[in-house]
Amino acid sequence: MSNGAEIVADALMDSLLTGETFTVPTVNLNDPAFNFPSIVGNPLYNAVAELTNEDLTTRTVGGSGTYDAIMASQAAHLKDEFNQGRITGAEYTKAYIALAQAAAGQAIQFLLGKDQAYWASVIAQGQALTARVQHETAKVQLAIALVEMNNQRATFALNKIRLANEDAQYGITKYNLATTLPAQTAQIVQQTANLLSENANISKQGALIDSNKAVQDAQKLSIEKNTEVAGYNLDNLMPAQLTLIKEQGEVQRAQTLDTRSDAAAVAGSVKSQKDLYAQQVISYQRSSQTNAAKVWVDSWVADSALQDSPTVPTGFTSTNIGSVLTTLKTTNGL
Repeated sequence: MSNGAEIVADALMDSLLTGETFTVPTVNLNDPAFNFPSIVGNPLYNAVAELTNEDLTTRTVGGSGTYDAIMASQAAHLKDEFNQGRITGAEYTKAYIALAQAAAGQAIQFLLGKDQAYWASVIAQGQALTARVQHETAKVQLAIALVEMNNQRATFALNKIRLANEDAQYGITKYNLATTLPAQTAQIVQQTANLLSENANISKQGALIDSNKAVQDAQKLSIEKNTEVAGYNLDNLMPAQLTLIKEQGEVQRAQTLDTRSDAAAVAGSVKSQKDLYAQQVISYQRSSQTNAAKVWVDSWVADSALQDSPTVPTGFTSTNIGSVLTTLKTTNGL
C-alpha cells in the first residue's frame, strides 16, 4: 500500500528540473528502416549446396554437368560452321579438340568460383545473424542509455535539493548562534539563580518538615485510638446492638405468632400480656353471655310478677341452677 511518496517525488522532480535540459536523440529501432528481411523465403538463408563431380560432368554426351553444357554449346556452333561450309572436316577435328580442352579448363574454373561463392554465402549468412544480434543489442543499449539519463536527471535533482538542505541548515545554524544559544544561556543563568534561592529555602523547609512530622505523629496517634474504639465497637457494642435488634424483631413477631423465629414458645412480659389479652377476651365473652342471660331472667321476673301462677322455665330448675353455679365456680377457680 503506497503512502503517496511517489507522487511527492514526481512533483519534486518536475519542480527541481524546471529550466534544465536533458536530451537523448529519439531512435526508433522498430522503424521499418531498421528491420531485417524476413527469413522465410529469403535466399540469403537458403541452404547452400556443395560442389560434386556431377556438377562438372555426368560422364555422358549431353549430360547435365558444366563441362557437358559447354561442350554441347561448342559442338552446336562447330556443326553449324561445318554445315555452312566455312570449315572442312580436318579443321572441324582440330577445332573440336581445342574447344574440348578449353571447355575443360573453363568448367573447372567456373566450378571453383562457384565453390568460393558457396563459402562466401555461408559467411554472409553468419554475418547476417551477427547483425541481427547487434541490432537487438543496440535496442538494449538504447534502453540502458535512457535509464542512465533518468538516473542522471534524478541525481541532478537530488544535488539541487541537497544544496537547498545545506542552505537551510546554514540558516538554522546561523539562527541558533544569534538567537537560540543566547536565550539558552540566559535560561541557564536564571536556573542557576533559582537553585541558589532554593538552597536558601532548604533550612526553612527542614523546619516545616519537622513541624509536619509532629502533626503526622499526632494524627497517627489519633488514628490508632480511633482504631481501638472501632475494634471495641466491632467486638462488643455491635454484637449487643445486633442482639437487641433481633429481640425487637421477636417482639414484633410475638404480636401475631405464639412462637419465636427459632420455634421456641414466646415467654416473658410479652407472653403475660398476650395471656392477659386472651383472658380479657374470655371475660368479655362470658360477661356478654351473663348479661344476655340476665336480660332474659329480668324479662321473666317482670312477666311473672304480672301473673298469679307463673310458669317456671325449665332452665330454673334446681338441677340446672346447680349446674350453672358449678360451672361458674370451676371456671373462675372458686
